[in-house]
Amino acid sequence: MIPDGLLEKWVNEGIISVDTAQKMQNDIEAFRKEKRSSKIIACLSTLGSILLGIGVILFIASNWRTVSHTVKTILLTICMLFTYWLGCECAFFRKTLPKAGASLLLLSALLFGTSLFVVTQAYHFPANHHLLPLIWLLAVLPMVYLTRLQLIAVLASILYFLWMILFFRSYESHLIILILYSALFLISFGGIHYMIQPLTKIARAYRITGINVAFFCLFMLTFREISAHHSNSIARFAETSPFLTFGLWVLAISISALALINFVSTPHKLIPKIEAPLIVCVLVTTAFYYSSSTGSSLYTAVFNFLFFACCLTISITVYLKEDMRRVDISILWLIFLITARYFDFCWKLLPRSIFFAIGGSVLVAGGILFEKQRKKLKEKFSS
Repeated sequence: MIPDGLLEKWVNEGIISVDTAQKMQNDIEAFRKEKRSSKIIACLSTLGSILLGIGVILFIASNWRTVSHTVKTILLTICMLFTYWLGCECAFFRKTLPKAGASLLLLSALLFGTSLFVVTQAYHFPANHHLLPLIWLLAVLPMVYLTRLQLIAVLASILYFLWMILFFRSYESHLIILILYSALFLISFGGIHYMIQPLTKIARAYRITGINVAFFCLFMLTFREISAHHSNSIARFAETSPFLTFGLWVLAISISALALINFVSTPHKLIPKIEAPLIVCVLVTTAFYYSSSTGSSLYTAVFNFLFFACCLTISITVYLKEDMRRVDISILWLIFLITARYFDFCWKLLPRSIFFAIGGSVLVAGGILFEKQRKKLKEKFSS
């Protein structure tokens, strides 16, 4: 997109004529309106699909006792197949309503999960069993690669994390590390998709989801209370949990292998060169944290530094790649870190009125500064 004022500059320098500048300005305005309209349509279609799915679920729930299990299963299956066919027809076959078609395909994926849970509940299968999100994920994955829609890729990412949480829920004290490793795996796995040009949107969905989950896990590890909760029994738990240790080793080796593939396969790109060492650094730090019985104060400081380093690295890479989405991610999590540490250090030192006044002033000033810098970056990226 051409920044504001650039057309006028070109006219003054004689690069383009006034008529050409006016025509370009009209085309730019039309493109902006079309883009805004497309976003609104996508939001409305997605919201409508979700509400329609909720309506189907509530209809089944309200007639739970009067409708037999077979009728419930058949009804949900018909709804799922019909929405899938209609979504493919709109988005890919006729290509007349791509946004609505994408939302219908998302609805069909949601209806499959709904059908799965309704059927299992009807036959008294535990709803919190890890097999349910795994089956749902395996059913959604072919849709991800056949349709190549980001919404369905995000749904698959959520199901992946849900399955990991339910699968390892018995290891509650180490669940954050497990989810962090799972997020790093998704980031590295998403990077592999950049090697295939048609899968770049899927890669972006996987990586953005993985980055946010990894930041959340690292953010939780920056709190002393969580580090203390883990460190009290880490060494003993590692000795008595070979399955957990084996699972972490498998994840760590897989993450390292995928990061190495990304590093080797794209030697001309800067992001894998920065990303691979950072991932290894996170793996090594968490491995020491998992296997050591040291007090939590050291690891709290280390994880705070590591979190800040990740935010800084993301900011540098997005500046070089000109990616506004990741700029927003790094700024958001950096604000979370600053706010949390402000509460930690100043909550007991300052009177409540001064505490909130200073904190609010800093947040407002920081918001203004970040907004100005964001606008400058956006103008630079679009130029």
